[in-house]
Amino acid sequence: MAAISSVGGVRKRGSVGGGAAKAHDEEEAQRWAVAALAELGVPDHVTELAGKGRRKDEKELVAALMRSRSGVMNRWIAARMSMGHEVSVTRAVRRFRDDPKAARKLKALARKLGG
Repeated sequence: MAAISSVGGVRKRGSVGGGAAKAHDEEEAQRWAVAALAELGVPDHVTELAGKGRRKDEKELVAALMRSRSGVMNRWIAARMSMGHEVSVTRAVRRFRDDPKAARKLKALARKLGG
């Protein structure tokens, strides 16, 4: 029997919810992260990204990309990118939304990666 989930009050047959959707979103975000970090020439291991201010611009760019291209939570992105608190992701997304120059960088990276 197909999974049923509620979307905006309307039940949609065949959509996946819960743990399966979360796992799919995390896998998708992980693919975006690995591809984007490779494109930027940044190591993709969490321990290599750790450190206050270390690779900050690149991490924020990839965080904004993952947020815009997947359904993962800010907490997951912050942990994956070693950004500390999830508020750091919110700030990064806002920066790439509000700053035209930063927004162009985000769009250019997404185009290079096929998104």
